[in-house]
Amino acid sequence: MSAPASNHAPLCVGTLLFLAGELYADPCKLSELDQGRIRWAIASLLKAAHAGGFTQGDILATLLARKDTSNRVIDLATQAFQAADRSLK
Repeated sequence: MSAPASNHAPLCVGTLLFLAGELYADPCKLSELDQGRIRWAIASLLKAAHAGGFTQGDILATLLARKDTSNRVIDLATQAFQAADRSLK
């Protein structure tokens, strides 16, 4: 079982899932600049999460690319945000 979510985790996770859904939509309606910004944001999150001890970044990235919004993805994303938060303190 993962640690309790921070007050901002549900909003952050929802935003991440929305952005990933837009990025990986077929067809993608985002400009190349916006696609790059979202890719950068996801990569930055995963880098900070890794620094905070999150080891499943590759799995989360793959599931996001598959537009998976299952409870597993929500749990992984929550863990990633919590780890990123730890790494930034």
